[in-house]
Amino acid sequence: RAEMATLEKDGLITQPHTSAGRVPTEQGYRHYINEMRQSDNKEYSDIQMDRVARIKNTKGAMDKVLRLLSTTSGDMTAFVVTPQSMRYAGLADMFQHHDFDTQEKVVRFTRIIENLPDFIQSLEFDNLGATKIFIGHENPYRFAQDFSTVVTCFALGASPCVIGVVGPMRMPYRKTVDLLDILAEEMGRGELLE
Repeated sequence: RAEMATLEKDGLITQPHTSAGRVPTEQGYRHYINEMRQSDNKEYSDIQMDRVARIKNTKGAMDKVLRLLSTTSGDMTAFVVTPQSMRYAGLADMFQHHDFDTQEKVVRFTRIIENLPDFIQSLEFDNLGATKIFIGHENPYRFAQDFSTVVTCFALGASPCVIGVVGPMRMPYRKTVDLLDILAEEMGRGELLE
């Protein structure tokens, strides 16, 4: 109890209403992600690399990649934007999350996907290959401020391309980041883009 009280006092968790349990705040998620990034424990990398290797050189590899990314991230919406195409997967599955408890949230999220190029353009990348995580109000795109975005930018020839996921703040960040790191490297070599 004392630990929960301390976390709440520090703004890392909150109780949305009296009958609810405590959930992380945006600040709580950011603290977790910063700690995760410092540990740099790639515990899922070997499993993810094996999954990606099985997809390579198969028909419809890009669609399979997006489905893998969506399921790995906890049924978030996975997307990729290249000079040739813009695709996404997992939208219907994601709406099963209890986070979409109001029509307003569903509408806001749908606007993100309908305006995917604008959403991508709003994100800032320091350098290619670095996976970035935007939590809630860190998202510069106004319709995305109830959600989290995990995204990486890679070069395909001279063109920058983007792959990532967007969805509720509660997601398995470590697994998602590990998979995105692998995918960005493979896709930068021209793999998995069919």
